[in-house]
Amino acid sequence: MLVRETELPGVKAETIYLWTNKKRKTANPKQLNAVLKAWESLPDLPPLANVSDLPYLNAPKPGKQFPKRNKRPPNIPIPPEFYHHLERTAIGQRALLRGLPPDCKLRASAFSRWTSGEVKRVPQDQLEAAMKALESLPDKPGTSPTQKKAPLLKKTEARVAITEELRKFIKHHRERTGLNPSDIMRSDRPAGLSASMVSSWINLKVRTASPEHVEYVRKAFETAPESRVKITKELSRLFLFNRERTGVAVVELLRNAPNRPKGLNATTVQSWLGRVPKTACKEYVDYVLELWASLPDKK
Repeated sequence: MLVRETELPGVKAETIYLWTNKKRKTANPKQLNAVLKAWESLPDLPPLANVSDLPYLNAPKPGKQFPKRNKRPPNIPIPPEFYHHLERTAIGQRALLRGLPPDCKLRASAFSRWTSGEVKRVPQDQLEAAMKALESLPDKPGTSPTQKKAPLLKKTEARVAITEELRKFIKHHRERTGLNPSDIMRSDRPAGLSASMVSSWINLKVRTASPEHVEYVRKAFETAPESRVKITKELSRLFLFNRERTGVAVVELLRNAPNRPKGLNATTVQSWLGRVPKTACKEYVDYVLELWASLPDKK
């Protein structure tokens, strides 16, 4: 409005802003006089009876015009009944999550930490939804009333520590047998035990576990047959000797090999010659040695 009153094309609102905020210390005399003359022609503000009558003082505060956020539900401890219902129903993780209400924000990754013992306190609304779903499920087939509470007492009375000795034990037998935790998850495994749980023991994400779970994993790995052998210097030299003796390279050896094991290829065998891997599948090694031994010497 003030700029319109001056009727000077060179005067802009930005120019007056720079003058009033002391960001520009010089001005064009004609422009300055025109602005001062326009200001002097304007009427005074009407007197106020009280300072509180100023409109900006009575404006609502920004925080009051927005509704307050709902507080997150508190975290509460997981009760023993939760593990009991998991044992009683033997329901899978995916099946249980599919039965939860649509507004429940429980995800599979979080639920896995519940069952593995990685977390002790969980959101109250999510736990209540999971407990309600579990309580409505029937018992697993073949479970009598006298068998229901025994696993609960065994599970909640004591949990054993995941020691360094146990981790070394699992790593040793994984290397010896070539088996991963998922390979030992048979149908007779204890309820609640999963391959991801055993992996969390190895990666130090979980510090305690059910004694029944630990016993099963130990026994499964101990009784598994040895399916891998070490690539020693002597074994590597034996491969090289057979290659020189027969004059048959690895690619040619496997090109038309009969009954070749699935997954065995020339790249794998070639890596044995340089001892790149520390171990190899025993079935592969035996097959390659027998195949080379069946060939005659080169002429």
